[in-house]
Amino acid sequence: MGNPWMKFYPGDWRADPKLRMCSLQARGLWIEMLALMHEASPYGHLLVNGRRPTDAQLAVLAGAPSDQITDLLGELEAAGVFSRTREGVIYSRRMTRDEKKSATARKNGQKGGNPSVGRKKENPPLDNPPDNPPDKPQKPEARSQKGERADARKPAPITAEHLRQIEQVYPKAGLVNDSPQALLHQVGRASLRLGGIDRLIDSMRRYAAAVDEADTLPKGLRKFLDPAEGLAERYAPPETVNGRTVESWEGELALWRDHGSEDPQMWRRRVGGPNPGEPGCRAPAELQRRFGFDPRPLAVGEGRAA
Repeated sequence: MGNPWMKFYPGDWRADPKLRMCSLQARGLWIEMLALMHEASPYGHLLVNGRRPTDAQLAVLAGAPSDQITDLLGELEAAGVFSRTREGVIYSRRMTRDEKKSATARKNGQKGGNPSVGRKKENPPLDNPPDNPPDKPQKPEARSQKGERADARKPAPITAEHLRQIEQVYPKAGLVNDSPQALLHQVGRASLRLGGIDRLIDSMRRYAAAVDEADTLPKGLRKFLDPAEGLAERYAPPETVNGRTVESWEGELALWRDHGSEDPQMWRRRVGGPNPGEPGCRAPAELQRRFGFDPRPLAVGEGRAA
């Protein structure tokens, strides 16, 4: 019997620009499809009893209007939300990737645990890295560059309470040789790269959850904090600007750039406030420029539109 639960990261769901470009109806259909794919074999594929459902059958299974199902599927596919096999079967890239990692972890467990434990090789093989928990979405390049610049500044102060929190949330096996006190300087540098110690601790908490779900051994704290490894950045919760993640702003700006001329009220309806390129637009100025808009500041005494 399969698991009665499935992995779901609300932050990733809300930050995915592909999903953000889809309508609420299409996103609702997608979550129904994910539930069906969780019960399917192979895992993550849209199959019912080994067969690909027709659009009409999918409408019944998902409780969607039969006259809208084809358009909603087309909307999801056009946005790149799902992929298809050579036979045309819809599948979730994330679910199939996670299942492959879980299968590898189970296989290694049957052989007595992590096969890399006890090996004294400086560079472990890359074709079977069982001690790595599931990948998280990579951060945009602009944020990486920002982190490099920030790392050159003075680290933020770390208190004894912060160190106690790290000992509580980080996987215990990763603290055997790397205590937070001994790595105080590295903790400070990492917290500066991530914009604060609280966000770093949240990153550790998410990493610990991923390690637990994958049933694998964690990296030592020193490696987690190492900027070359990128684990602290990878598992950090999404940054927000004006109430939205960078990925969300990118999705909205791309949608407005491509379809704003067809629906002039779309930005105000979806985001609120002035359109990109207009004074007072809530989207970050650097992102507006990246998508071809010329951000203009509010004039003195001019209020931001709702």
